[in-house]
Amino acid sequence: MPPTPAPNTGGRHRVGERNSHHTVFVPGLLQTDGYARALFRVERAPDLPEEIDAKVNARLERAQSLERRRVPQYWVILPVPLLWTPILQPQPMAAS
Repeated sequence: MPPTPAPNTGGRHRVGERNSHHTVFVPGLLQTDGYARALFRVERAPDLPEEIDAKVNARLERAQSLERRRVPQYWVILPVPLLWTPILQPQPMAAS
């Protein structure tokens, strides 16, 4: 699905801007270690634990781009049911 233009841009995307709409999972850039690890375990069950570790670490490194001094605009629409869909046990899910 192509990204949706941000409000007030006349249908155009600006440089450094990314928009997302997710209905099932929290987007990768916003996932915590536990959330990403749980998804990779389900999606990539045949992968070795070291491969899952590498994928989770790569995802968390990409997420650090949101912590830079000059952060790109990142628009995310999360539907309420997504927030109530348990991927982890209650305690780790609350941390996510």
